[in-house]
Amino acid sequence: MSEQPRIHHTKIGPARRIVLPTSWCQELQLQPGDPISLEFDEHGLHIRTLHDTIAEIQASLAPLKGSDSIVDQFIAEKRAAAAQEAEE
Repeated sequence: MSEQPRIHHTKIGPARRIVLPTSWCQELQLQPGDPISLEFDEHGLHIRTLHDTIAEIQASLAPLKGSDSIVDQFIAEKRAAAAQEAEE
């Protein structure tokens, strides 16, 4: 991360709630009721938007995806078989 981390000090409220600064919510385009992702690891507690979490998972799985989808492969095989039958 190239920019300095922004720090906001707060307290745990009733029912263990944490209030996020309005400016951060606006910057992240978060509205009340929007889903977020909480991650706890050896570095502490991380709060992320669900969009960012999904994007990270998709990026980590991208190398596993082949160049062609299985559906595209199936269609190509069927077209080739149909073309071969048409020639016979």
